[in-house]
Amino acid sequence: MYMSVPFHLRAAGVPLIVLAALLTSCAPSQVPSEPQEPVTSIPVSSGTIRAGTTPQVQGSDSRGTGWQKVAIDGTVRSISHQYCRPKELAAGMSSGGRPLLAEVSHGVARAFTGELPNRLHNGLSAVVDGDIGIVVTEDVDPARAVPATMQFVDEYFTEEVEQPRDARGSKPVWSSALMDGEGDFRTLGAVLADGRWELHAWQDSDSGHLDPMDRGHTLYLFANPSSRSVLTGSTESELIVAGAISDQPGRPDASPQLWTIDDIGSEPNNGRWTRWPLTPTPDGLTDVASWEVGWWVAGYRNLRPVVYDFDSDVGPSMPMPDTRLDPDHPVVYLADTPIGKSMVLATQSADGPTMWIQEGRDWLRIPAPAGKLSAASRNTDGLFTLIDGALWFRPLPGAGC
Repeated sequence: MYMSVPFHLRAAGVPLIVLAALLTSCAPSQVPSEPQEPVTSIPVSSGTIRAGTTPQVQGSDSRGTGWQKVAIDGTVRSISHQYCRPKELAAGMSSGGRPLLAEVSHGVARAFTGELPNRLHNGLSAVVDGDIGIVVTEDVDPARAVPATMQFVDEYFTEEVEQPRDARGSKPVWSSALMDGEGDFRTLGAVLADGRWELHAWQDSDSGHLDPMDRGHTLYLFANPSSRSVLTGSTESELIVAGAISDQPGRPDASPQLWTIDDIGSEPNNGRWTRWPLTPTPDGLTDVASWEVGWWVAGYRNLRPVVYDFDSDVGPSMPMPDTRLDPDHPVVYLADTPIGKSMVLATQSADGPTMWIQEGRDWLRIPAPAGKLSAASRNTDGLFTLIDGALWFRPLPGAGC
C-alpha cells in the first residue's frame, strides 16, 4: 500500500525513513473453516418502526458455524473498519507484551514489524487507516495521567504525531485519532483538570501543528476516557462525539448525549459545540460510524437495539431487527453503513454475539462465536467480529461494495 505523507511531515519537510521487511506472514489459522450455515430471514413490518418493535425471530442456528479464528499472536483490542477494502487492520498487544499491528486479508494475518509506540508498555488501543496514512494509538491507564502516543506508520516511515495542548498547556491523557476523507487529521482528547475530565478537539493546520477546534466551550466526560466511553467520528465538515458527556460540569445527564463541532475552515465557525437530539432517548450509546458527509449512532433502549440516522435525515431511529440484548453487555456495533449498500449490525444479544444484514425490510441473522463482543466489521472479504480479544472471520459471497 502507498500512502501520502502526513501533514506534519509535509509541513516540516521531514525525510521519510525507509524501513525493511515490514510485513511477515503469520501462520494460517489452525481452526478449520466449517461449511456455511444458512442465515435466518427476519421480516420487518411496514411503517415507522422504533427499536425492538419487529416480529419475533424464528428458528435458531448453531453458534459460530462458518467462522474461522484468525491466527494472531496476541490480544486484539481494535479493528480499523476497512469499508470497501479487501483487508482489516487489527491492533492490540502481542503475547510477548509488545504493541501489535496486523493486516488481515482473506482470514490470514500479516504482522507489521516496524517500530510501534511503546512508551507506556500497554500495547495499542486503536488503529485508523485514512487517506493520509495509518495512525496507531497507545493504550493508556487514565489513573497514571501519562499522555498516550499517536504515531503514523507506513511502509516507508514511522513518525510520532505531535501531542496537542489545551489552553492551559495540558496534554490529553487519552486521544482518539480521526481523518475526514479529504486528507485532514483531527483528534479528540481527554484532559484531567480540577478533578474532572474535559474533552477538547484539534485539527491539523497549514503550519503543521494541531490547532484547537473548540474555543471557550468545554465538554465534560463523566467516565474514565476510553474507546468505549467516548465514541467519535469525523466528516468533511465536523467532528462527532457521543457518550456520557455534557457541557455542564456538575452532575451528568441521565441519558447519553451527542455533540459535534465544525471544522476550523467551515463557515460559520464559532468554536462551540452543538448538541443533537436523539429520539427516542437511548439508555446507552455504543458506536458511531461516519463518512465524508454523514454519520450514524448506535445504542440501545429497553435492551433493544436502536440506530439514529444523521446521514439521510436528522436523527430518526431506523428499523431494527427484533433481538433482546444481553443485560450485562448491551452493545450494538455498526459493522457497515448503508452507503449504496445494506446496513450491517452486530449485537451482543441475550443468546450471544450476532451479526445482522439488512435486505430491504428484512434482516438476515448470522450467529457469531460465543463470548463478549467488542467490535465488528464487513469489508469486501466478508465479516469480522472481535470476541474476547480474538478476531474471527467469515467469508461472505457478494460482500463487496
